Amino acid sequence: FVPRTVAGDGNPLDVLVLSSSPLAPGTLVEARVVGVLDTEDEKGLDCKLLTVVHADPAWAEVTDLPELPSHLSTELRHFFEVYKALEGKKWSKVNGWRPKEDALREVLRAAAEYDRNPKEFRNPPRLYHLPIGDRMPGVVNA
Repeated sequence: FVPRTVAGDGNPLDVLVLSSSPLAPGTLVEARVVGVLDTEDEKGLDCKLLTVVHADPAWAEVTDLPELPSHLSTELRHFFEVYKALEGKKWSKVNGWRPKEDALREVLRAAAEYDRNPKEFRNPPRLYHLPIGDRMPGVVNA
């Protein structure tokens, strides 16, 4: 998620991070925004920023959505179309991909919403900082 943001569903803005190394949930890395997937669920509009780890050589040439392998964007879209199917009354709908320029506008919009209406979130995940190449993460918010 992006700290100090409020998205359409009332939660922080969601982020998908593409990396050639496994990342645990809550890992804080420097990432480059490349696009946004527009979704909806039972709580409202729920955009997902798509990013790549900035220092990851495997993703060095990806700077915008059209540079992603098309099969990968299709897989991600399919995942978000079905991932809540077994959760009872929950649902999800995918409205499509938008490019980097639109994704950056979403970040600014969600940050402005937070500034207008700061929201404290219950049980925020613990964040870790893991520079590529380091073995042990350092806790950011203990």
